[in-house]
Amino acid sequence: MKNTKIFNKIKKIFLILAVIFTLNSGFFALYYSKDQILTSENFQLQGEKEDMEKFPLINPKSSTFSQEATKIGGILDGIVSEVMIVGTYAYIADSYGGLKILDISDPTTPTALGQFDDGGQVIGVFVSESYAYITDFYDGLEIIDISDPTTPTEVGQFTVEDHAIDVYVSGSFAYLAAGEDGFKILNVSDPTTPTEVGQFYDGGEALNVYFSGSYAYVADGSDGLEIYDVSVPPTPTEVGQLNGWGYAVEIYVSGSYAYIAADDFGLRIIDISDPTTPTEVGHFNDGGITNNVYVSGSYAYLTGGDIDLEIIDVSDPTIPTEVGQFSGDGAADGVYVSGSYAYVADYFEGLEIFNISDPTTPTEAGHFKDSRYVTDVYVSGSYAYIVGEDDGLHIIDISTPTTPTIVGHFEEDSYYQDVYVSGLYAYIAESYSGLGIINITDPTNPVKVGQFDDGGEALSVQISGTYAYIADSVDGLEIIDISDPTNPTKVGEFDDDVDSFTFDVFVSGSYAYVADGTDGLEIIDISDPTDPTEVSQYIDGDEAKFVYVAGSYAYMIDVLNGLVIIDISDPTTPGLLGEYSEASMDVFISGVYAYVADGNNGLGIIDISDPINPRKVGQFHEGDDTSDVFVSGSYVYLASNRNGLEILQVSEVENSITILHPNSSSSWEENSSYDILWEWTGYIPAVNFNVLKNEELKETIEGGYYNDGSYNWTIPVNLGSSKKYQIKVIDANDNSTYGISENFEISSGFSISSYNPILLLAAMAGISVILAIKKRKNI
Repeated sequence: MKNTKIFNKIKKIFLILAVIFTLNSGFFALYYSKDQILTSENFQLQGEKEDMEKFPLINPKSSTFSQEATKIGGILDGIVSEVMIVGTYAYIADSYGGLKILDISDPTTPTALGQFDDGGQVIGVFVSESYAYITDFYDGLEIIDISDPTTPTEVGQFTVEDHAIDVYVSGSFAYLAAGEDGFKILNVSDPTTPTEVGQFYDGGEALNVYFSGSYAYVADGSDGLEIYDVSVPPTPTEVGQLNGWGYAVEIYVSGSYAYIAADDFGLRIIDISDPTTPTEVGHFNDGGITNNVYVSGSYAYLTGGDIDLEIIDVSDPTIPTEVGQFSGDGAADGVYVSGSYAYVADYFEGLEIFNISDPTTPTEAGHFKDSRYVTDVYVSGSYAYIVGEDDGLHIIDISTPTTPTIVGHFEEDSYYQDVYVSGLYAYIAESYSGLGIINITDPTNPVKVGQFDDGGEALSVQISGTYAYIADSVDGLEIIDISDPTNPTKVGEFDDDVDSFTFDVFVSGSYAYVADGTDGLEIIDISDPTDPTEVSQYIDGDEAKFVYVAGSYAYMIDVLNGLVIIDISDPTTPGLLGEYSEASMDVFISGVYAYVADGNNGLGIIDISDPINPRKVGQFHEGDDTSDVFVSGSYVYLASNRNGLEILQVSEVENSITILHPNSSSSWEENSSYDILWEWTGYIPAVNFNVLKNEELKETIEGGYYNDGSYNWTIPVNLGSSKKYQIKVIDANDNSTYGISENFEISSGFSISSYNPILLLAAMAGISVILAIKKRKNI
């Protein structure tokens, strides 16, 4: 009886408290551990209401600045992979050159009309009515208005998670092969807002799609041919499949047959009269690679590897037979047949046009080559002079940098490595053909006037006065008298007979600075050109490949060490000052910056104001294989092995970070994970974080985290509760402060101010009842 009275008193106390707390629930707060069972449907952690909006933040001004490089123009940037013909126009997918439109009214002389290039990588094209649908490997499907072929304009875009590879458009729908994202159906009735209406994903890799009737035929790599019923676009259904014979990369449907380009397995011919049971009926394989197929009449036209075009008689699909071919030196991919011509997209040779009126003897009728391989660039006045190995010399009018135009071209059977312009002449290092001298008085009609060839291998050339200085591979430094450009004559040479390889030369004053491979940097006194003499040498243990001299410093590109800065104030005693590892191809100095061509890493901009501590302050990377760089004013000219000539504009921007999250409304908890989110300007490649409590350092999160705007932080225990925490973002390299968040809260437990107090008290009362009952039983 006594325990019962005690229990009833406890219940009365909790009922009174429940009324009080209900009236004042906004002031009630209780902290408890995660494993407690006090839960409620309307329970909500403080901080989960955050809408991630950008709140005003405390952001101290950074003391460091970056160089921001933006591409504004380019030319000779083509890697042609696909072509489609409509009327008198050829639409070509030109990789980093975007979409290009050619006038082919005369197939023997195709002419460029228009181009759309937004910096992506276009690998597929399909034209329907007034629109070109292009697949951009990284940016998804882009829809281009081509009603005026001279000014194609983007009107719509659809992005995918993986890669957009191929597209086929019929009526109001676009059928998209999206790689590992599968096969997608888009409604494009409004080209400005393409919308996904259907998808099928089976874990394969959709590479190509062809639509016919109510079926979509997909080349799905190692999964072979897949057939989808798309009569109801929102619910595409796989109805048939055939694989086991190779790797399906392209597909063409004609009548009751699907023709598949199967890579190493040649051409496969599939009977699709019953789409649910596709059956192989014939194949052709000559041991090469088959990249693409187009069927017209009784012939299948194949491309692959160094065979530009193969013509196969498929009048009897069970025994396809080759009747003609045309072999080339490129890498043929896309093919389209229109009338008596086959149009072949070749990675290296551009668009090739073949007359196929006699299928047994296809002949090349026309050619549009958009050279992609540029090894060197030199800018003088309003022109850029570029060379591209076997593509000769191109002269580009850059008076309007956003729209560079080819005005002149000189080509011969030679391998061009380097170009230097002085006065009325362009001097070319022509590899095994020595030094070529071209008169450029009329940029539209460059004419070769002189040649020097002594059997060596000219890799680089510099002009000073009436002399040309050649870095000649195994023959070292050669000095050529060019006072008469029509009759260049060697007057001096320097070769120390060491087993090294001379790559580059730079002339400054009375000295030639030679990048001599494993022999390092050699400094040659050329005050007497007939008797060049080595005065010193700097060897750092690896392979010196390029050199640029400015003032008292030589900037050398070393294979292992990158950019090496050498003090040459006394040319007889060069000494190391500083190094920066990210540089591999070439360097150009302008002001306090070194612009380095870094191969697959594009362009790097290095602050060399402190030559002992060079630091990177900018980068430009667009799938490049950058081989050379030239700077003039605020413009940077890049020679790229993939993108041709790229023109960038450089401007100075302040490094800063704006922290979006946490902010003043954030309430975080120990032993839980949260996203630190930020935006930035400038070049900040990697960051660390400081955790401040009451403006004092509490913890440092180190690791040089990649600056991508997000970091997931698990808050450690025992930091202590406070509403005055801040996150400070610092540079991982020099600890510069870029951004500090507003004050926010970290607690040692969960706040449950929104908890239903009645439920809480009920639970506590329940616990009291249980304890009372247990005690009563023990008595």
